[in-house]
Amino acid sequence: MRTIKVVSYGFIALRPTTTAAAATATTTTATSSNGDAILSPPPPPPFLILAIQQTSAHHWTLVKGRPSSPAEPPLATATRELLEETGLAPAQVLLDARTFSSRYQFDKTTTTTTGTTNSTTTRVDKECCFFVAVVRDPDAVVLQEEEVENFKWFDARDVDAVLTYEEDRVAVREAVAALKDAGLWK
Repeated sequence: MRTIKVVSYGFIALRPTTTAAAATATTTTATSSNGDAILSPPPPPPFLILAIQQTSAHHWTLVKGRPSSPAEPPLATATRELLEETGLAPAQVLLDARTFSSRYQFDKTTTTTTGTTNSTTTRVDKECCFFVAVVRDPDAVVLQEEEVENFKWFDARDVDAVLTYEEDRVAVREAVAALKDAGLWK
């Protein structure tokens, strides 16, 4: 079986939450009249993360795609894919354009028919490199219907329930940890 390496670039796209600043200023505990502690819900995160649902397989993932040519730089590829799939553009790329990767393998079977039917299986070694960016005008999502059937903005605490593949979840967790380390996610 032959193996090919494929690299895709995309974004962990963020939208600021409007209530995060107000929530962090409030107290998260209170005391009832009988002296018991009452816990308030945790404050909302400073950002929500964009997930898209692919039309072909119906799984939830992050925006990504392959370069349109060998000369297309990674950040340009990620920006083009974000615009093509969602109509959004990055307003600010964070963390000095550091990427967070997911890597996985799968088998792709191609069937050709020219007189006889032949099937060829290729092992695909795929790496997805995600930049982190706050998007411009996050309410202006326009989906590329051929590839994307739905989208949602989600809280990073819900990553396991939203993203289909563990490799994407790991990339999000690592990006959020880096944003916290940089003081950008409180």
